[in-house]
Amino acid sequence: MSHHREPSLGLVRGVTRHSEQGVSTAWQRLHWLTRACSSAALVAALVAPVPLRADDDMTPATTETQESGTEVLRVRRTFERDNSQVLSAFQAVIGSAPNCTVEITDGQKRIALGTIVSNDGEVLTKASLLSGLPTIVLPSGEHLEASILGIDVVEDLALLKVEHQDLQPVRWRDGDLPELGSWVITADYGQQVQSIGVISVLPRSIPKERGALGIRMDPDAEGVVIAAYSGDDTPAEKAGIRIGDRVIEVNDEPVESMVDLQTAIAQASPGDAVILTVERDGNTLAIQVILANLALIDPNARQREMQETLGADLSIVRTGFSQALQHDTPLSPMNCGGPLFDLQGNAVGLNIARAGRVNSYSLTPSLVQERLTSLRSGELTPETVFAERITRLTTAVTRLTSRIAEELEPKLSEVDSELKTLQESEPMREAALEEAEKLLEELRKQISALNDSRQELDGRIQAIKERQSEYERQIEQLRRGVLPR
Repeated sequence: MSHHREPSLGLVRGVTRHSEQGVSTAWQRLHWLTRACSSAALVAALVAPVPLRADDDMTPATTETQESGTEVLRVRRTFERDNSQVLSAFQAVIGSAPNCTVEITDGQKRIALGTIVSNDGEVLTKASLLSGLPTIVLPSGEHLEASILGIDVVEDLALLKVEHQDLQPVRWRDGDLPELGSWVITADYGQQVQSIGVISVLPRSIPKERGALGIRMDPDAEGVVIAAYSGDDTPAEKAGIRIGDRVIEVNDEPVESMVDLQTAIAQASPGDAVILTVERDGNTLAIQVILANLALIDPNARQREMQETLGADLSIVRTGFSQALQHDTPLSPMNCGGPLFDLQGNAVGLNIARAGRVNSYSLTPSLVQERLTSLRSGELTPETVFAERITRLTTAVTRLTSRIAEELEPKLSEVDSELKTLQESEPMREAALEEAEKLLEELRKQISALNDSRQELDGRIQAIKERQSEYERQIEQLRRGVLPR
């Protein structure tokens, strides 16, 4: 005869009532979950009278409830790691940590979290998530516009500054990092538990992914000719690259073969900008393209990634870090930039990327503090970091201006002159309308064609001026440290 009993929630409630010592003691019973954190196992850990081994397949609590499918389902839902009851068990830990997590918005919606690193308004966050002029929402609820003091493109860090005193800076963990399988907690704005996980891989370097244009080239064409896009809404297509364009330069470097183009693009990462110079209909155009992850634009790669990630939203910039701690927290990309805590309320890292279904990356305290020193030095100001990109955009603006002055405006003058001549001759020809009706009709067709040509040229000039204005806007954004979108 089987004995059915309800799983006890007493330990969970007890954790939320007691001190940090109570949290640590309670979760010692869950330490075995560091390698296996299934829902049923979590129930066992919460109610088991003695510590369990990581290789235990079943505990009395789960054995007694498995006879009822409904009960097992209820238990599993109750003890999933994102369940509010489970998250509340860790609230005492976050309450003991400095209130150092801020929300970063674009003025309307959240784009990232941030970590307070000084009491006078310095905040670290994930650089590639910034757009527009960032606004920081402090723990007090104040909304303050932030300036960008520095950008670290290697570690994808940005140092922001707001005018405020008496903030609570993050408290980094001293000494060794937690062991594999240790619990880690991500705090949300307002000192609330956002998510929990366990450390799955010790710190290591994360190789950089390659950026992609999202194009296919014609192997039979002379030079590098775009034959097709490799997916829907690719970076090249969004930037204005057209099928049939012939690529002649990448960032002012000549391109003569597909290998040249692939080599040039391989040096860049997702989120980087490149200037492609292309020939189209006898004209030369300079077009900026923001590269993306291959998996986001190639159908085959996207399908493989969907199978591996089960559809989880991943960070665009998720590789290339010098020293990252891997944990299995289900971190939303827009919740990167905030601190990662241990069970003592010490920060063991700064969340920098969601890289897979069960892997998120956090930069280690030693690396963050080392890069913070560089960011404070004044050597990584936005204008310095993006100097090369600003130069390329400035060159593109100069080329567009020259093209208007040297090529399109003279053509426009010729059209205007011929149009004026025809318009002036029209009244005289109308006097002999009966004799020259056919000639007049032909002249009107010519006038109409010239008007169409003029309208087309006006449109082309306007489009170029708009692109020129967009590049100038991006230059201004880059000087402020904001990556153009």
